[in-house]
This record gives sequence, structure tokens and C-alpha cells, in this order.
Amino acid sequence: MSVSLYLNKTKIDTYTKPMTRNIRIGEVSEVGKLKSSFSYTDSLPKTAKNVAFFEMLGVIGNTSRKPYELIVADYVVDGIYLVMNGIAVVKEADEDFKYNLIDGVRSLSELLKGQKLIDLPLNDLTHILTTQNYIDSFENTEGYIYGIANYGRSADSGSTTDVKVEKQAPSIYVHTLFRRIFESNNLTLQGDFFNFNEDYLNEVLAPSNGYEVEAGEVTSTAKGGAVSDELSDTDGSNDFITFEEGFTLTDNSLIGASIVDGKMKFAVSGIYKIDMSILYSINQTNASIQIKLNDTTISYISLSEGDNQALNKSIVLTVGVDDVISFMISGSSYTDPEYYIIQYNVQFDSSIYLQTGGQVIKASDYIGDMLQIDFVKDIVNRYGLLLHPIQNTNQFRFKRLEALLKDRATHEDWSSKLGEIGGENYVSGYAKRNVAKYKYPEAIVVPNNDGEMLIDNDNALNEKTFFSSPFEIPVKYAMIYNNQTYQLPIWSEDDEGTPVNEEQPLRIMKIERFDISFTAKLFDEMTGITVSTNVPFLNLENMSMQYFLSNYYPAFQSLMDNYKKRKFKFNLSPIDIYNLDFFKLKFLKQTGRFYYMNRVQYTPGKQASVELIEIKELT
Repeated sequence: MSVSLYLNKTKIDTYTKPMTRNIRIGEVSEVGKLKSSFSYTDSLPKTAKNVAFFEMLGVIGNTSRKPYELIVADYVVDGIYLVMNGIAVVKEADEDFKYNLIDGVRSLSELLKGQKLIDLPLNDLTHILTTQNYIDSFENTEGYIYGIANYGRSADSGSTTDVKVEKQAPSIYVHTLFRRIFESNNLTLQGDFFNFNEDYLNEVLAPSNGYEVEAGEVTSTAKGGAVSDELSDTDGSNDFITFEEGFTLTDNSLIGASIVDGKMKFAVSGIYKIDMSILYSINQTNASIQIKLNDTTISYISLSEGDNQALNKSIVLTVGVDDVISFMISGSSYTDPEYYIIQYNVQFDSSIYLQTGGQVIKASDYIGDMLQIDFVKDIVNRYGLLLHPIQNTNQFRFKRLEALLKDRATHEDWSSKLGEIGGENYVSGYAKRNVAKYKYPEAIVVPNNDGEMLIDNDNALNEKTFFSSPFEIPVKYAMIYNNQTYQLPIWSEDDEGTPVNEEQPLRIMKIERFDISFTAKLFDEMTGITVSTNVPFLNLENMSMQYFLSNYYPAFQSLMDNYKKRKFKFNLSPIDIYNLDFFKLKFLKQTGRFYYMNRVQYTPGKQASVELIEIKELT
């Protein structure tokens, strides 16, 4: 048996004994916690090669930083990469080097380490505050949207049929932020949940910070435009495919800018609006257009699947003299087919406008302070999502735990691999009452948006926290146009009525639209714009934890009601481990049962010890 270990792409000397790994994506005893696969503490010999790699670690007087650095690890058995882009953590240096090998979700945590929502490239959400832009946002199903709420200033102008635009604020769709977190880290999101789940698609992150809003007339001056070339590719592979390709622009009567090496270079500074008309066809491919300012990505435009699609997008950005704007397409194949393909054809033309006057609203003005990994964990918890690393990539697949536990059609029959049936365990780790919680302000005494999952087990503990959300439930305000509104006071007003910016806890809410009639006016506009249909309100419809537990965890609750974990021995080869799929139930003819795979302990050359959770019904 051939065993190789590469640290930072350097082949390291190893002992002949292969390591033992615990392979998992999450354990049913700790739903809501992202879990990594890991090895038991293993040893590396103190050869000259290894001592040099670890920079004299363990030698008196050494200054090595290796125990504190991120060390990328690849573990290869008989030519098969069982771990690629994992992490090696050095624990001890004595007679040899002691280390652990970690892969899976830890890689995601490392990718997002320290990154906050405010760090995301969200320039495509930048807009100039006008009454028309305010009204136009009502139709948005991604990006930003202005939902009716009490933001701390009286929203009307003394009239029961007027709304003052400067006293309203934008929210950002949760799915826009979730997708952007992955796009900006060269990861992909794919699956029916992300495209069709209405609960998820209608969630928004409410504004948390007040910002300056000043009156000013907006002037837009046409400055020509540019046309892109047509980029296309069709490819197939047994391995996961990623791609990135730059567009080449052609000048179309640009004023104050020029095309240099296929990119747009500005000679005049200012605030510009770029209107893009995109024509494309995308099939079985995750793709987006990246917009870069001086080689730094500032925006993404996601392209949905389909032939002969047309999409119009506007980008508002501030540029200086000699700043360069470039465009590229990037993406990957879908994450879980039998055979990976990409197929895309994209081109666009653009019109450029110099904007003067008015108030520019940026996502960074109001988005609030939260780590990206905490944001991801909240979505994963509430919707019961599992993450599955894709072999030989830094990509992840997602699947709802509820869908997995109900899916018999895609199961894997492991009957022929069975070596030994072991004992059973009946302790799930859950209590009789398992609580999911939000945060609450002092004004809310009764936590009426929490939820509980009850387990039928008289021997369990009485209560346990299932998971907690970092978001706070807002206080109810008044009925406006016969609809409940909520307090999100990102502004206050001093004695003279001058707005004061305030900072609020982060809150996650739903968009619900109603047919009401009012006139929107910005500052001292005389006429305004009247709307009467599909007006968005921020509310808490279907946002209680009880709703999430009742709709996204019933199969899991049933699994816990009848919890039975059994240990098995299986004859698994390195290629079996390479293809290990936690997203498919396992079936055994010997027991006539389906099982959820909880954990695999694997040492090359030995039988694998596998924990399986029994699904109740017989076949």
C-alpha cells in the first residue's frame, strides 16, 4: 500500500503505518454545528526533510511559526486523494512530530475566517435615492428592497396617503448575501432549495445602521458606452470544472473614458451608472459576471439557467482618474451530477452615465456588523441544511436534512460491503424539550418567536438548546394601511427634528406584499409617484422558530423519537472512501432497513467502522 502526505504541496516523510480518520459532515447528536472530518493524532518522523519543512520545530531556540500557520494538506493512498486541501495542525514536537489532519467544513470556516458581511462585494446594490428607484425596488426579488417599517422617523408627511422616501431604508435579500458569500470565495451554490424555496427567497436582512440622507437634484449625463465580445464554452469531465474568463470591450462612443486592453479606463472622476444589457444561455452551469475596479471584485451578477435569456442590470460606482473597470465571467459545473459539464454563451452592451447630485446609498452604510460564518450557520440551522465537501475541490454541496431522511430513491445498497453487525446505542443527546431561540429586546417580555421540538423519551434530560439565532426580534409598531409594522429605529430625531444616526441589532425578516395605495415623495417633491399594488412590508410571517422546526425538522424529530445508532464493520476500499456520499441513505438487505450515515472511522487496509442511524420503517 502506497501512502503519501503533502503539506503545502511538499511531500513529507511518513511512517509506513497509515493514519486513522474520522469522516463526517455533521452528527445527528449535534445538528446546527458544522462538523469537520479529522484524523486521530498521528506522527511524522524527524527526518532532515521534515525538520527543514517545520523550520527546526522542537529544537531549542527555534522560532518556527508552523504550529500557528495554516498548513494545507493532501493525503494520498494508492494514488487516490482521500484528502485534498485539508488542514494539518501541528500539536507537539518531541521524538517525532504530532499532528492532526482536518478536512471538510473546517475548510469553509477557514475560508470565511474573520470576514464580515460588510466586507462582501455589494457594489451592485449601490443606488441613488430617488422616488423612482424607491418604487422600482418594490419589484426586486434579489439585491435590495425598500419595505415599509418604522425606521425611527415619522414615515408620512402629515397626510395619510403620503410616504416620505427619505425616512424609509433598504433591506437586503438573505439569499443575495448567502450567495455572495460563496461567490466571493470562489465557491458555488446549487440546488432546488436555493432557487425555489419561498421561505428562504423572501427573507431579508433589515438595516441596522442609520446613514446620512441629504436633498439634492440628480443629473444624469450620457457618456457613451461599450460592447463586450461573446464568451462561450462547452466542456465535460469526470472531475469538477471551474472556469474564469475575461471579457474584451469595444468602445461605443465613450466620453471621459476609453478602452485600454479590452478594459474601461476613466479619465474623468465621478459617480457613474453603468446600464448593462446582457444576453446569455446557461446550461447545467453556475455562472456570474464579475465586475472589477482596479482588479478588485466589487460586484457579481448571477446568471440563472436557461437559453436565450435577457437581463438588464445597473451598477453605480465611484471612480477616480485612471481607474479601470473590467468584466469577467466565472463559475463552475453543477456540484453533484454523474458527469460534470459546463455550457455558457454570454455577451453584453453597456451605456455609461455621469451622475451628479442626489444621495448615493451603499450597502455598507446600513448592513450592520456580523461575521459571514455566523450568517451562514443561522441559515443552515433554521432550514436544516447539511454541507458536503466535494472531493478534490474546495466546493460544497448542500442538502436539507429533511429531504435526505425522506429520500429512498437515491439510496446506496451497502449489503455486499457488510462485514460485521455491532451493538446499538439509544442515547441521542437530545432532551424531551429542545428549544430554538432568537434574541429579544427588553421591551419583549415573552419570547413568542421561539420554538420547541419535543422528543418522546422519558429518560432524556428535560430541556436543551437546539440552536440559537444571532438575530433579534423587533418590537411591533402600529398598523399602517391595515398591516402590522415593526420598529427598526436606525434613526432618531433631535428636538429640532434633525435625524440622528443610530446603531441597531441585526434583524432578519420577511417581505410580504399588499395592494395598498399611497403617494411616495422625496423631501419637498410636489407631486411624487402614486403606487397601488404589491407594496412590500417587513414582517415576521413564518419566521418563528416553531415554524422552522415544524416544517424543516419533522423527519428528524421522528428519527430522534426512535433513536437507534448501530455500529457496523464494512469492507471499504480507498475508492469507496473517495466516493463516500453522506447525502444518500444506506440500505442493508441483512436488516431490511435504511440508515442515515453518521460517521465513518477509516484506516486503509482495515475494515471501516461505521455509525448508522436506523430509519424506523421496514422496507
